[in-house]
Amino acid sequence: MAALVPLLPERVYKRPAALLGLLREAPAASQTVLWGGWFVTAVMIFGLANSTTTHPYYLVGLAVPMAAVMGIGFAALWRTFGKGDGLAWLLPGAMAGAVLYQVVSSRGLVADWPPAMALVIVATGALGMGVAIWRGVTASPLSGLFVTLGALAVLAIPVGTALQAGGPIAGPAAGTTRGLPPPRGSPEGERTRQVASYIGQQGHGGSAFTVAALSAREAAPFIIAGVPALAIGGFSGNDPVFTLESFLAMTGRGEVRYFLMQGSQAQGQPQGQRSQEAILSHVRRSWQDVSAAAGLQPSTLYRFPGPGP
Repeated sequence: MAALVPLLPERVYKRPAALLGLLREAPAASQTVLWGGWFVTAVMIFGLANSTTTHPYYLVGLAVPMAAVMGIGFAALWRTFGKGDGLAWLLPGAMAGAVLYQVVSSRGLVADWPPAMALVIVATGALGMGVAIWRGVTASPLSGLFVTLGALAVLAIPVGTALQAGGPIAGPAAGTTRGLPPPRGSPEGERTRQVASYIGQQGHGGSAFTVAALSAREAAPFIIAGVPALAIGGFSGNDPVFTLESFLAMTGRGEVRYFLMQGSQAQGQPQGQRSQEAILSHVRRSWQDVSAAAGLQPSTLYRFPGPGP
């Protein structure tokens, strides 16, 4: 909220139309719109995304605008604190509130020492800032030191969380190729070649997506090979990209011709809470199993039983 201060000078209150001129004339105001708009947009995207899980890696998209908005807001609060009036209490209050929120929200996710350190540091900083406001010396060097302590307290829990992680939180571990397309000669690569060859012989019936699969890992080799493919469960296979009804509507329009399954998907083993299991069951029950014709294990490749070659 403090980041909005540059957008609300006295002249804007008296004449709201002056806001457009302010954006052209005042860098602080235009930067507030830029960074604040970016931050709000990112929050809305991640908050409304139709996904069962959001990997922490993708939240890096919030880091840059969040840092900018926090910097703008902190600068505004520090200027207010330096004036020493009644609004000076906003700075220690905001810092204490931020630390308390972090302590509560990080419970069970981080070791005990980062929250304890954050509480001790913010208490010291807030006490020093409070005394400075009371004595009317908020512009003194010592007051600046207490403000710095409060800022460090806000960073204590994020730093502790990063240290506790002990390494990358996203991507394959060192020396692995998890998530990469299957190499040539591997069983997965051979299966991709067989499926692509079979589909090339039989045709795709004019479908928008020649083959569908559960996850992006299974669909990626076909996309790389130039075969239009669809992952009905998103990257991991657990995202509710489609409901059974929307998938049926899509196949009813002839937009998907083949469906590729593997492992427990093909065998019909329980998938827990996987949202796409209803679609997999429908395909196993209603589509034509053409695995043998494609030289694959049974219950691996299915063809939509609609019109087409």
